[in-house]
Amino acid sequence: MLRDYPIATPEILIEGKARASGLSIEAFRVPEIVVMVYNKSELQRLVEITKATVMNWLFSSDLYPLYRGRVEKQEIGLVFPGWGAPTVAARMEELIACGAKIILASGAVGAFQPKIEVADYIIPTEAIRGEGTSQYYLPKKAKVTADLKIVKVFEEACEEIKVKFFTGQVWTTDAIYREMKSQVKRLQRQGVLGVEMETAAIYAVAKFRKIQAGCLLRVSDSLANLEWQMQWWSPKYKEAALETSPKILVEALKLLS
Repeated sequence: MLRDYPIATPEILIEGKARASGLSIEAFRVPEIVVMVYNKSELQRLVEITKATVMNWLFSSDLYPLYRGRVEKQEIGLVFPGWGAPTVAARMEELIACGAKIILASGAVGAFQPKIEVADYIIPTEAIRGEGTSQYYLPKKAKVTADLKIVKVFEEACEEIKVKFFTGQVWTTDAIYREMKSQVKRLQRQGVLGVEMETAAIYAVAKFRKIQAGCLLRVSDSLANLEWQMQWWSPKYKEAALETSPKILVEALKLLS
């Protein structure tokens, strides 16, 4: 009896793209450390800092640009992976198939706890699975957790840059406009730090593919008072996105190297 298997795989995609482009599969190899950045302005700032250049990769540079840069002697990849669990999981699969072994993610999070303020940072150790993607990688009751070495690296980087950070659980959801009051109150009581849309999928794919992954999330809004308080447009948040997050990521990459 044949073992079940996926019909579509990232390896098939890479082979097809290579044939269509008249290139070898090696042409699409990526650095072992890749940073996925959801904010394109933050990505461009990191490109400047690391003197990165666009790589020839699976997708057009306008859609999901992948850059190759350096932090000290460490070669790194930088990419905008899209948003949401399904899209980010797909980008991860393709990056891993192309040689990525450590994936860091930088994005935003809505705070659940009153003590957490805009431009603070959350380093998720675990994600509560409210999205649909992770169930295709792990059993439904399995926990999805960060690589503890990556968590430690992010903690040390935040301490070095002198920013306030919190380490703990987040809730990953697919439905940004269905964050129900009763559910938020329950998660608050459980000590969950905030809500976002990718972490559970990132950790599930990493565990399934046996690579290291971790997330650095800056607080962009708050639901702590059971009202949606948005801060994306505030100067404080913009500074965190364009200056502080890149500094933390570069420091973390130095520690990894």
